[in-house]
Amino acid sequence: MPGYDIDEPTITVEDVRYSSNFGELSSRADDIYSRVTIAIPVTHPILATSVKVLLPLILVVATASLIFHVPPTLIEARIGLGITALLTLVAMQWSAMSDLPDGGYLVMLDVLYIASFMFVLTTLIQTLATSWKAREGDEAGAIRLDERMMVIDLAVFVSVSAIITWSFLK
Repeated sequence: MPGYDIDEPTITVEDVRYSSNFGELSSRADDIYSRVTIAIPVTHPILATSVKVLLPLILVVATASLIFHVPPTLIEARIGLGITALLTLVAMQWSAMSDLPDGGYLVMLDVLYIASFMFVLTTLIQTLATSWKAREGDEAGAIRLDERMMVIDLAVFVSVSAIITWSFLK
């Protein structure tokens, strides 16, 4: 399997006491049965995965954070930057998930994409708020608010991403 390291397989045979007769009426409870366990350790190099998956995600989030450096009066450019980041995230998620089997649960990558979507959404909401503030004549206040929100949004995103990664890898 390309991209995976397969270690030496092991096989164990042990006696197990089951507290069931498995529907066999002539059998008594607590019979002892043999159980064979075959283990094939498969690992995936974390550095390669991190570079291929997380680096593009971080680049899109970093690009979306550039919204806070565009003057609040240029609302079209700010919204365009946010929408482009959002569309890029959707395309990246679609591409990444097309290689995985469809499961009824969320994998770490799904949750990281959700966190990234939320980051872009909050930057777009902040863009509207600061643009309204600048339109009312307080452009300096809007720029200060942008600087504060950029630090807060990035700190929250990094913290949430670290918690997600830690909780899935522990």
